[in-house]
Amino acid sequence: METNNDINVIEWAGKLAGVVGAMTLVAYVAGYAKYYMLYRAIDCQWVLSFHSFQDFTLKGALDVLICLLFSLPIFFIYGNSVDADNKGRRAVGAFVVISVVGLCLAEFLNFKLGYEITDLLIYAAGYALLGVLAAAQVHDAIEQKTYRYLWGIFVIFAMNSFFSNYLIYDVRKFIDLDKQGRFQYIYDKDGESSALISSVAGKYLIVSCRDHRSFRIVEPSESWWVSPGSPEACK
Repeated sequence: METNNDINVIEWAGKLAGVVGAMTLVAYVAGYAKYYMLYRAIDCQWVLSFHSFQDFTLKGALDVLICLLFSLPIFFIYGNSVDADNKGRRAVGAFVVISVVGLCLAEFLNFKLGYEITDLLIYAAGYALLGVLAAAQVHDAIEQKTYRYLWGIFVIFAMNSFFSNYLIYDVRKFIDLDKQGRFQYIYDKDGESSALISSVAGKYLIVSCRDHRSFRIVEPSESWWVSPGSPEACK
């Protein structure tokens, strides 16, 4: 015979499994958006079909973490949906404005920010606003005792993931990304150089530095020499 404690444990285990499943799903979507926009920029979308579920999920894990870093503090600091929405938006809005102004000033002053910083600020700005919405909606769901509207957060998350990566990769080709030093480079025993684009289900996607349209998915080799990315290294 089940006791109340047994029922509570089962109930909470079910909720925890649901949360983990939801986090995995949004990480998958974020990872898919990153790979899709990258491959769209360098014209090799066909590679998407070779990726595993784990590839997409791991690629999008950082996006989920950024969103949680904003949403969890807002959820616990503000005790209801109204405060989480209004006060949270003010705090996050200030962060977004400062980030945008900082990027504009850096561009105006011709100060070169690394692509890592620029990318992170773009992701953070979008996920900060989403974090406010998520915190407010979860409070509202608890207050109203209904979770039917939480699916909207997932839809907005997916839209934000694609839009953020659109801003990062749109109107860029391989040569533009190469100028930013985004890729590592490998050299085989024959002196042939290639850019290392991504990991694909335990293998690697590389593109020849001689022909930027020549992509291959290959096994890692002991004969490779790997060098860190530097602007315009793949010539």
